Amino acid sequence: MSQMNWIICNKCFAPLYRGKRPYHLTQCGHITCQSCLQQVEKQCPQCDHVETMSLALEEPLMPKVIPFFQPLTENLEILLKVVTFHSNQLKITMQRFHDLDKKYEMAKTQFLELKQNFNTLSKNYANLRNVRDKLNKKLSSFAEVEKMQIKPSRFAHHVMGTPSDSGISVQQSCFYSDMPEVTPQSIHRAKNPIISNSSQSLNLRCTQDSFLKPNNISMINRNKYKTANSFRQRL
Repeated sequence: MSQMNWIICNKCFAPLYRGKRPYHLTQCGHITCQSCLQQVEKQCPQCDHVETMSLALEEPLMPKVIPFFQPLTENLEILLKVVTFHSNQLKITMQRFHDLDKKYEMAKTQFLELKQNFNTLSKNYANLRNVRDKLNKKLSSFAEVEKMQIKPSRFAHHVMGTPSDSGISVQQSCFYSDMPEVTPQSIHRAKNPIISNSSQSLNLRCTQDSFLKPNNISMINRNKYKTANSFRQRL
């Protein structure tokens, strides 16, 4: 109890060594002697707290009460350790906070740059997509025009084409062939202008579609031969 010699009753102010024991510690944090206990429990004279509960200060003291009656130096040492511990933990926490804050600022800067680049790329992509759509439309129109140009040529080829087994020779024009056949009759006609002109007139005859049938060609050759013989007989 020597460590509590400094306490007094907060009602009658009697010191511990002179007042009636045991002294009590009230719920509101005041001390009263045994003589004043009943009055204090009804209403505390210091804070006017009503129906206050109290705890007797007798040896051994309860663990939760001991710190209130320890010497101040011991409490200060404990408090210093507590403050040092809290301070160290606070430094660690603040250091971590500063590190995270720096990382956050760096990430924020990178995010803004990436966002700006993304917006630029999005605009470029939209422009390129529009250009692509326009080119596709032009390409489609060109393809349609080309199809329209190809269809008439195929039709003409189908009309003018001659099967290989038809037996009809196609002549591009009604002119003489480049390499005429050399025969005795052709030599004789070359010497006789009349025969030559008559044969040329026969050779220049052609049909409406520039086609000559083999039978007609042989008939023309026979007529030319008869004409040449009759002309020689007259001579």
